[in-house]
Amino acid sequence: MKDLPKPSDIVQALNLNATTLSPLHVGSFEGTLTKIEYLVNNGRVYIVDTDKVSGENGFLGNEQLEKWAGGSDDKSLTDYFQSLNEVWRKIIKPGKLSHYSVENRGGLKGNMEYRPFIRNKFYQAYLPGSSIKGALRNGWLNHYLRRDDAREEQLALIKKVRDVLGNNPQDKALNAAYRDPFQKGFSQGETDASHADLFRILSVNDTTPFDNQGIEAENIEVQKKGLDQNKKVNFSYKTSLAAECIQRGATFSISLRLNRKLFDNYRDKQHAFSNLETLLDQTDNFYRQVWQYEQKFFEVAPKEFSGITNFYNTPPPEQENGKKVWLLRLGSGSGVHSLSPGLRLSLEGAFDEEEMSLLALKQFINGNEVEKDLFYWIGFKTFWKNQPKGAFFPKSRKLVKRANGFFAPLGWLKLEEA
Repeated sequence: MKDLPKPSDIVQALNLNATTLSPLHVGSFEGTLTKIEYLVNNGRVYIVDTDKVSGENGFLGNEQLEKWAGGSDDKSLTDYFQSLNEVWRKIIKPGKLSHYSVENRGGLKGNMEYRPFIRNKFYQAYLPGSSIKGALRNGWLNHYLRRDDAREEQLALIKKVRDVLGNNPQDKALNAAYRDPFQKGFSQGETDASHADLFRILSVNDTTPFDNQGIEAENIEVQKKGLDQNKKVNFSYKTSLAAECIQRGATFSISLRLNRKLFDNYRDKQHAFSNLETLLDQTDNFYRQVWQYEQKFFEVAPKEFSGITNFYNTPPPEQENGKKVWLLRLGSGSGVHSLSPGLRLSLEGAFDEEEMSLLALKQFINGNEVEKDLFYWIGFKTFWKNQPKGAFFPKSRKLVKRANGFFAPLGWLKLEEA
């Protein structure tokens, strides 16, 4: 009788300790809250239960709220609360009206849309495994598309796509022209694209809920880098938003599991990852390149951005206390504007325009339907006549701005084996 494989031969598990290096925001499924869905008072932000505020049993009826606001979009619940006399403010306690509250670290006034951190049904903040997995996928894909045999094969596919689409980049015929041949290297013999997603072999657990004291409301500014009339580099304010963030220095555990049995079904084993350490090494290499790019991006920033300049001038070591340190970036502020492999590596001279276009195809690793965002990234004149303005070199960054004027980046954390 053939011996059964040991569980360790089928599944590799790795427990990691994570530490945030900068504030981190991961948004909720509900999206943003309006100015009448949260209240700023005495240094805290209260996420209110709208039924207790403006429902049938609320202290402020819908008609009264509408009458007070007078149809103005500028009115907020914070404005209304401050308009009450002292007696009413003592009677109406924000804590009794809210699901939860967080410290107002960013000096918010209650006049912006507000983005809560993702929370469970008990209003406890947590980090979803899917966010971590997405960051790992992005780093690994950068590694995969830099393999020696990738260039000619991928360029041929892109040109085929161009022939099919012409100058109508939103045509969903891209699926027929591209998806199956691109994913053949990882296919298990099925035509369904989900069978070709290599990351089916990886599972990442959601983190345990965070203590609410570690979540704070921040003011996030969008700053754009450009040139002033004297051709000197400057940064200009674009817009602001309010968001809940895990603070720098927070620690938590992450659990990864790799199913080796599923891995055996994939054809292109040479370029896949067969263990978790290899995956983490590949992604760490990418995110250290991202770090270097951001360092270069901010090296000529004005003095008010010195907090960010100093941050990027001190990269984490590759080892601490004899343990490997892996870098990762995720959450808000770490999307196409700050994580695109093409963006990061183009200015370093690592890729030419065609190779950068290859990296844009990362969106199809999941087998998702074609979205216009893809073509925002593939819009080089090499393939289409009209290149979107700023398509490959966005100059804006989402930055945490504290009440004292200090700026900080978003989304960085380091991982170590537990």
